[in-house]
Amino acid sequence: MGMKRVPVRYVAPGALAMVLCWMAVVHERQTLGPPVVIALAVVAGGGWAAYMISCLNQGMWLGAAHQDMTWYAYRRPCIGTEPDGTGSEDFAFLVGQMVRVEERVAAFAAETGMASITLAVKGGRVGTWREAASIRTGQRGHVALGHIWFGPERNAVMPFILEHELAHLRRQDSRSRLVGGTIGVVLATLCAGLLPLAVAAVALAGLGAGWVVYRWWGELACDRAAARRCGRQTALACWRQELDGERVIPLMPRLFFSFLALRSHPPTRLRLWLSRWAPPGL
Repeated sequence: MGMKRVPVRYVAPGALAMVLCWMAVVHERQTLGPPVVIALAVVAGGGWAAYMISCLNQGMWLGAAHQDMTWYAYRRPCIGTEPDGTGSEDFAFLVGQMVRVEERVAAFAAETGMASITLAVKGGRVGTWREAASIRTGQRGHVALGHIWFGPERNAVMPFILEHELAHLRRQDSRSRLVGGTIGVVLATLCAGLLPLAVAAVALAGLGAGWVVYRWWGELACDRAAARRCGRQTALACWRQELDGERVIPLMPRLFFSFLALRSHPPTRLRLWLSRWAPPGL
């Protein structure tokens, strides 16, 4: 990466991995007793929880900033006006989609009792064009959607993507991941410090696999919630479009990024297959 700054989100996981390796080696040499290992596990869990809380708070702050930079900017009357004073049809369509999102998010906030949900359009210098993400802290939330979801070609499936992210807010997955990740760090530290090296490696692999399954389960649950509201056909259309979009990416980058995505998201083909048994919709 040269002189480029390493993304902050990789610092804590990388540091944790190094600490676990160090603990496993030290334990193999029998220089750490159980009380020390337990104390280190508590400290590691507390540190991870503090790190994740900081990330969530930073995400909410950035969400509000990105709303000012993107959503509110697009909604200004002067934006999208041609030199002759007429409006751009493409921009009018974009604003129409944004209004749809605003109305649905306002109804969702009233339904769930959330105090506020900020919105952002991602792409270019702010996020990625295909982004779809959400976070929640307490009664405040943020939803970010890539620019691609507001185009005419994604008009039919955009509500499904939005409902998927709102389902994450309803389930409070940000809080669940915080709790689950903290427990996982404590267990991983105990495994590395108390078990023989070979057994610890197997246990850590099992914890990693369990975390992936947990993340997949959450994503599929949100898929099902979105399909329940938007309909099975909309869900199928969404994942078929995603597959079509993936096919235009060169093979090696597609395999690499698909592998990285498996840490938190099930493969698109599995989501498409499961959508065939989704509820028919409201």
